[in-house]
Amino acid sequence: MHNKHNAQRRKSYTGFLFLIFLFLHGTHAIADETLDEAHALVEAGRAEEAYQLLAPLQEIRAGLPDYDYAFAIAALDSGRADEAVFALERVLALQPDHAQARAELARAYFLMGENEAAEAEFKDVLAQQPPPQVRQTISRYLNAIEQRFAEERHRFSGFVELGLGYDSNVNSATSDDTVAVPLLGGLLLSIDDAYQEREDSFANLRAGLNYTHQVNSTTHFLLGGSVNTRRNSAETSYNNDTLDAFTGLRFFQGKNRYTLALQGQGFWLDNEQNRNLTGATGQWDRVINARNQTSFYAQYAELRYPDQETRDVNQQSLGAAWVHSFDMPGAPVLYTGLHGGEDIEQDSDRSDLGRTFWGLRLGGDISLNEKSKLELNARYIKASYGDDDPLFLKTREDTTTDVTLGLQYKLDNAWHLKPQFRYTHNASNIPINDFTRYQAQITARWDFK
Repeated sequence: MHNKHNAQRRKSYTGFLFLIFLFLHGTHAIADETLDEAHALVEAGRAEEAYQLLAPLQEIRAGLPDYDYAFAIAALDSGRADEAVFALERVLALQPDHAQARAELARAYFLMGENEAAEAEFKDVLAQQPPPQVRQTISRYLNAIEQRFAEERHRFSGFVELGLGYDSNVNSATSDDTVAVPLLGGLLLSIDDAYQEREDSFANLRAGLNYTHQVNSTTHFLLGGSVNTRRNSAETSYNNDTLDAFTGLRFFQGKNRYTLALQGQGFWLDNEQNRNLTGATGQWDRVINARNQTSFYAQYAELRYPDQETRDVNQQSLGAAWVHSFDMPGAPVLYTGLHGGEDIEQDSDRSDLGRTFWGLRLGGDISLNEKSKLELNARYIKASYGDDDPLFLKTREDTTTDVTLGLQYKLDNAWHLKPQFRYTHNASNIPINDFTRYQAQITARWDFK
């Protein structure tokens, strides 16, 4: 009932900017008969017909402000707010002072539920000192946004995910059965079967819960966590469990979002505690326009190994990412990221365990149809350690390549199926750290909020 009420109220606001439309259109000439006809259809309440008239012209006329604006209005009033946003951003890229486009972009964000972005755009329009009738209309929108913020003051969301699959190397180990050890004069030693690569089938269960409390319109309190448990069919000594938790604050300022968070993680191997992590993260996300978003972050973490304290390190890293969505069939999204940092060893006698690293991430997705989306993610990480390995008498150098290909299939608004394949190769100049791994699994996921 609550969702139905919100939908009805949102629909009622669709026409609230009609006064803006009439006022501002008086100074914006329609370029030709087609645009004039579309304009008339929209004013007559026949936006779907206007959309069908203009949509076939996108390939040859997208990028022309008059066309893009007319198409955006038709798309917006026919229930296609996402398409309207792309068209309006094209208008504003060429004509930043186009007040009509700015107002309609605010309305599009509002209808999409992007409340912070809508609020920022509406306030930009108000800054241009529009007539009193227009200001009253915008005030209604801003009041509605404030009411949304109040209704969403306490929000829970989460997921449950079950996966079944095959892993060619559950212990990320070398495939070699012997190794030459320089410290022993190159003596060739046999590697125990338990420390060579082991294949197995597995089941994986993940679940997470997030809570958001809206302190005010610009500040949110965050709290959440997740649990992941993996069970192998035969190689049970490599069964593992991971528990993550975080809390923090998120601040909104126009198209900027700032997050400060504390995090903790526990990792158990074969029911024994293997590693703990505690840390803090600061992140800045900025929406450049409807198609581009950037992120920058800094992170600090302390990794502790209760049974192997000599491996303890403090990690610090910096990173940046960029996301771009394309205005074309399939609505493809491309993202890329770059990061770097160092692990600082806590045992002064084991400088070979400290390292510096940098990495590149590249990926994206594309919709194949209304229910299916193809996803690709690739990572490349280069790491150099701080000193010679005590057994192999040389400084360790690792290069990790990781590629995941998946197909997400939407069963309904809450349930998804995802078959995926993952390839990992760690190339190392220390033989026992060189390995290749293949994983294939199918996952069923339920999201709730």
